[in-house]
Amino acid sequence: MDYGEKNILVLGAGSSGIGAAWVLAQLHANVVLNDYKSVEFESSTRKKLDDAGVTIITGRQDNSLLNGVDRIVISPGIALSIPIVQEAFNRHIEVVSEVELAYDICKSPILGVTGTNGKTTTTTLLTQVMESTGLPIKVGGNIGDSLSEAAFNMPEGGYLIAELSSYQLETIKSFCPLGAIVLNVTPDHLARHKTMENYAHAKSLLFSQLGNHSKNGKPRVAILNRDEEHFEQFAYSTPCEVVSYGFGENADIRATDIQTNGAMTSFNVTMNGKQLPVSIPMIGLFNVYNVLAAFAVAVINGISLERAVELMKRFPGVGGRMQMIQQGQPFQVIIDFAHTPDGLENVLETLEKVKVNRVITIMGHSGGNRDSSMRPELGEIAFEKSDYVILTADNPRQEPLEKIYKEILSGRKNEKIAYECVDDRIEAVKRALEIAQEGDILLFAGKGVEPYQVIGDEYIPYNEVETVIECLEAMGFKNHE
Repeated sequence: MDYGEKNILVLGAGSSGIGAAWVLAQLHANVVLNDYKSVEFESSTRKKLDDAGVTIITGRQDNSLLNGVDRIVISPGIALSIPIVQEAFNRHIEVVSEVELAYDICKSPILGVTGTNGKTTTTTLLTQVMESTGLPIKVGGNIGDSLSEAAFNMPEGGYLIAELSSYQLETIKSFCPLGAIVLNVTPDHLARHKTMENYAHAKSLLFSQLGNHSKNGKPRVAILNRDEEHFEQFAYSTPCEVVSYGFGENADIRATDIQTNGAMTSFNVTMNGKQLPVSIPMIGLFNVYNVLAAFAVAVINGISLERAVELMKRFPGVGGRMQMIQQGQPFQVIIDFAHTPDGLENVLETLEKVKVNRVITIMGHSGGNRDSSMRPELGEIAFEKSDYVILTADNPRQEPLEKIYKEILSGRKNEKIAYECVDDRIEAVKRALEIAQEGDILLFAGKGVEPYQVIGDEYIPYNEVETVIECLEAMGFKNHE
């Protein structure tokens, strides 16, 4: 699309919306950035938008904003069901996600990564491997810059690696990456998608419209998890080549002889008749899947399997994903973003295999005012696979913590496992560290490296890693390395 002099409305003034609005202004569009909430921008952000000529309207969202609009670009958090989007459909105004804008303007092929769990780890792994080519590599989407900004600044001859949520895929029209990785599809965001069928369909849009070849003649490829229950459905949905990964013999690239030792995992990887030993500084079967997906993309794009394996040894891990905090304390502290039943189960099953004493889980539910249906299952998993549970706040929004706790506890089948509720998350961190014994593993689940708590309508700065380290230091544990 030629955006010059077009009237574009960008809905949602978060990082994606801000990025999209700025990019569109650089493309000489007439841009309005809107959010129904009143938004206080950082001074540098406000200046950036003002200098670009973006009109900012926040604190209201009415249909008058649609007058004369040629296209609407929505941020990931914007549901298609909100009144202004429904009215746009009634007026036959095109509604697309930021992903579509990024694809329109990107000068290099895009490698897309989606799935319920593991997107950030796989994207980071893939970035490290692809950077070894010496070609320009940029990352955008859920991590890094907004995808549209990354695409705008992307030179020719490289790769843009995009971490994509189901929200971003709902409204794609022409978006067609060179390679598409689908990791897994488990219940998440059902308050928005309503059913697993709708959720799986949103994920499938990443690759279902892939043609056989990209504009530069390179073959398009869908990289799919062979062990995932939607594999056959997804494979049938795409016209391009499918490369599968997994643990079974039917997978094109597979892992065998998987062993975990401390903070390391080793396995053998087999692809194209070649088998190599792999050692990664991560634990958990889910991380093995992530590595296999990254290997598949690497080999398809001309990196030898030997080179990919060697590069993996240097992988530093991803903050907030099985991140170990060591300040000299006699127990382990792990911070992980796990906030879905599948994600929490994966982490706790991994910790069960390496625990020396107790596993203490500190968690809430990040779906305040949304996705409450998964709370009983979260509770069932937490109490089945932990030795002690501390329930606390995790973005409760306007929902009472007592209600969230009650719904999590409704899934508690193992009543022998003790628990307590500590509303303030910082106090919950202190409490967990206070009761920790030698050999325990403390799992702080849900926040990862998310930089805030959402309480009511307020975004309160909060960093779990920094909080834990500060509390450990207050207890006399300091890393002197």
